[in-house]
Amino acid sequence: MTTQSGITASASLHEAWSEALADPQIRIFNIAIEGERIVPAGTVKGTSSFEDDFGLITVETDKPAYILLRLDQTPDSQWVFYSYVPDAAPVRSKMLYASTRATLLKALGDSHLSTSVFATDKSDLTSASLKSHLSHVASDAPLTAREQEMAEIKAAERTRGDEGVDERAGHPAWSGAVGLGWDNNAKELVEKFSAEETDGGIIRLEVDTKKELVIPSEPQPSGLELPAASPAYTFYRHSRGVVFIYSCPPTSPIKSRLLYSSSVGGVLTNAKTLGLEVAKKIETSSPEEVNESFIDEEFGPSGVASAGPASGTATPTGSTPLPAAEGKSFARPARPGRKR
Repeated sequence: MTTQSGITASASLHEAWSEALADPQIRIFNIAIEGERIVPAGTVKGTSSFEDDFGLITVETDKPAYILLRLDQTPDSQWVFYSYVPDAAPVRSKMLYASTRATLLKALGDSHLSTSVFATDKSDLTSASLKSHLSHVASDAPLTAREQEMAEIKAAERTRGDEGVDERAGHPAWSGAVGLGWDNNAKELVEKFSAEETDGGIIRLEVDTKKELVIPSEPQPSGLELPAASPAYTFYRHSRGVVFIYSCPPTSPIKSRLLYSSSVGGVLTNAKTLGLEVAKKIETSSPEEVNESFIDEEFGPSGVASAGPASGTATPTGSTPLPAAEGKSFARPARPGRKR
């Protein structure tokens, strides 16, 4: 499960994709977001040389794009899915393409996809880069069988027989996780925290971006102080309920921002599965603004969230308490440094 943008695949995309699947001459299938829809952005026919056809990929240095590359010229060929989000792209475009990626993968049907690649530069769209990527995911431990969105797992599962093993921790990963894979230590940390009732308790999770695996932060925090230079998922026990804080400083690496923002929903779902009920959610790009006083103000004197948004770039969302079955989605984070 991921945080979704609400943008949907157009009928023209489904039609064009079906035609591309049936035409073995089509090597490249381009996709873009226009308005509130995912639309086809043109196809390119290939030559007899797979390596040379990488030169047919055209992208802009400041505009995200989705690109599908056919691996061989047969009707049942697998495809490589590229999520191209250049560093120079506007922040809103980066977040829009990141949060729409899962919707697009579902529309395409991951049975057609061999692997999925995050690209931030034209140099990532080469034959040599793809070979390096495939070698990397084949040597890493698989994440979890539930992580269908991340097509890299398919390559790992074909290469390795030890599905679900987390080599970093030296023991199996949690097979019941939704979204990104979860290290068993992360699962146990959340379970223990959910059983405690002491106000002021705090735990923190982070993402191993190489393995795309949720793990406990090391060391664990002793107080409510968020990391200043890297994203994090923090659970803080306030007297009125557990607060979930997704913090993502604007200086964080692009891949980290993409992984963290698209995995918020999965982290919350898994926490609830482990018995942890969240009363309030906060999303911020200014970690230094979040402290005990800030959270007290967000709950308000009556225990109900304040009506207006807080100052700074921290963006609280949801209400207190959340409904038992579902919570409100996150609002888009404010631009870094901009007051709301």
